[in-house]
Amino acid sequence: MRRAWMCLPSAASKSTGHPLRETRSPSRFKASASTPTRSKLTTKSSKTSSTRGGVDQGDPDVFATPNPEFRSVILTARMGGAPGNNIKYEVKTSEDAKLVVQTDGATLRGGGEATKIAPGTIVSIIGENLSDFEASAPPDARILPRELAGVRVYFDGIQAPLYYVSPRQINAQMPLNVYDSQGVSAYVRTVHADGRVVASNAVAVPIVQYNPGIFAEGDAEPRLAAATHSSSYAMGVVSVDGQAKAGDTATVIIGDPESETARRYTYTVKAEDVPPEGQPARVGLEKIRDGLVELINQDPEVRAFAAGIFATRVRLEARVAGPAGNGIKYSAESKGGTGDASVILTATTSELCCANEAGARVTVDNPAIAGEIITVYATGLGIVQPEEARQKQLTGEVYGGPELNEPVEFVSSLCGGRTANVLASGLMPGTIGIYRVDLQLNSGLPTNPKTQCTIAQGFNVSNVVAVPVFNPNPEQ
Repeated sequence: MRRAWMCLPSAASKSTGHPLRETRSPSRFKASASTPTRSKLTTKSSKTSSTRGGVDQGDPDVFATPNPEFRSVILTARMGGAPGNNIKYEVKTSEDAKLVVQTDGATLRGGGEATKIAPGTIVSIIGENLSDFEASAPPDARILPRELAGVRVYFDGIQAPLYYVSPRQINAQMPLNVYDSQGVSAYVRTVHADGRVVASNAVAVPIVQYNPGIFAEGDAEPRLAAATHSSSYAMGVVSVDGQAKAGDTATVIIGDPESETARRYTYTVKAEDVPPEGQPARVGLEKIRDGLVELINQDPEVRAFAAGIFATRVRLEARVAGPAGNGIKYSAESKGGTGDASVILTATTSELCCANEAGARVTVDNPAIAGEIITVYATGLGIVQPEEARQKQLTGEVYGGPELNEPVEFVSSLCGGRTANVLASGLMPGTIGIYRVDLQLNSGLPTNPKTQCTIAQGFNVSNVVAVPVFNPNPEQ
């Protein structure tokens, strides 16, 4: 019997923008006549630990990672999506135990439904006898084919662009045309080498406007994120928040603020910077941000630029590449022209740090530094803005719009249980369906080769991935 499943992405190719082959997400749905329901999972059941090749693989429902900073153990469901929220757990200690263990809630929580697909998402269809042989789109293709090795994939009758097909897996893109739909019908049609034409049974696929998935690789959960070091230069970030009020001053200080040699760059908010009634406060903050960027770019050691098209953050970068730029101190302050300041400036770290090699993979041997800005690669973030970018976001075609673009729905991130500042996100020029998300790790993260990270849009949370992190200055 021919079977097929569909799932969220699990890996990305850095060089071609195509998904890596033969990778699989833990969440999938069956594209056959009926979809079996999943029974509730519980660690109190009669299930025993799973084995593979005679080797104990641990608990069949959850995997555990240590959180040394809080002296706790984090449990994460092996099953992706909402079904993992039903796993019950408890702890027991002996009567004379000196170490007390407490549970945080009765069930696992936080898993989203991975089979809800956003327009433009790269999806994988997993099954058997999907094709007679392996084929992939040319790595330099600017338009993806709608048929490979006799295989076609249809979503509500629309032929989907194909990245790769094999007897066991198909990688395709959900057409952007389904944006206004709540669900589509999907099936696979294959012309085999002997002339047989076989079509799978149709399966209903829920459609949402956004549902992020992070590319990752490997089999052990949490899988290693497809993440890279974002810069060969030491970096820092100043966040501009609050609102613009004429007469307020915003100052970024390069160097030790207590030293006479510190260089101060002060922008005074003008009346024309205050947005008219009805416009968002962000409009005024962007003007303050841009004013600071212009001033800071006069500095001999540091240059500045906006973190993103709509982000009210200033990214600082050492002018010299490599570790020589690490350690340049910076800070920020604001003062009110009359009364308290309405604009708020926050330096996210105390000094520029973490120069690496831009584009180098984040690995256990080359980990991210706590406080570093890294890039993770994702799909499923939905429609982008501004309109110029939206017009270039086409089904199955290389994105050729502006580099500065962002999803309509805000992207947030958690790494190691702490907020990671999302500095920019958007479609990557030269790729099809792949987004980059630049995020700054919290500087207080402990060293952990499997720091758990997610991104989210609204209530839709991505798969959990592992990011190796090293903290050279752990908190005492």
